[in-house]
Amino acid sequence: MILVRVKDWMEESFPRFEADLRVEKIKSEIQALEIPLVIAVDENGKLVGVANKFDVLSAPKDSILRDLVHFATHVVSEDSFVEDAIVLLTDSREFALPVVNDSMKVLGALTVFEVLESMMEMTAIGEKGCRLSLLLEDVPGSLKRVVDVLVERDINILSILTYPEGERKHRVVLRVDTLDASYISEMLDKAGIEYDSVIPEEGFGE
Repeated sequence: MILVRVKDWMEESFPRFEADLRVEKIKSEIQALEIPLVIAVDENGKLVGVANKFDVLSAPKDSILRDLVHFATHVVSEDSFVEDAIVLLTDSREFALPVVNDSMKVLGALTVFEVLESMMEMTAIGEKGCRLSLLLEDVPGSLKRVVDVLVERDINILSILTYPEGERKHRVVLRVDTLDASYISEMLDKAGIEYDSVIPEEGFGE
């Protein structure tokens, strides 16, 4: 899998609010947030803390935002890998993470929506082609054999995903750039490679 940086996917325009403002001054803006994460910053744009949108809205209108936020235990830098950010998002149970620089200045946020978009791009979901599903022995060379068959016939591989399934086996899902499922099935059969499915996908978003 290609490793991509947070800076390539983060939402730079994600709202942040001055920590010393009263809730009544920013209530309408907070209500409009699609992601329930409120980021509070100081006068220099540095991170003060974060809070849940609904907690802020339920506070007395004369409350100061600074008094409602808590220390952000999960943040990422713009040079962090999206894969690492996924781990932090899962651990934090939040819908977004503040993106900060070395001085803790907030540069934006990485939300679950950007993460999903990045995963779609990295795994070629939505691309036109065929999806192959195989269950391979977890031994060196088992995947190479499949790849070699495809490469020898000039089939371009868009993505490869693998994960454990059962004892000493791995589920492998490949996406290739041809819609001819019969051709793919035929070449795998001739090579003696067992597979579960070869499914053409028309793609979307074009």
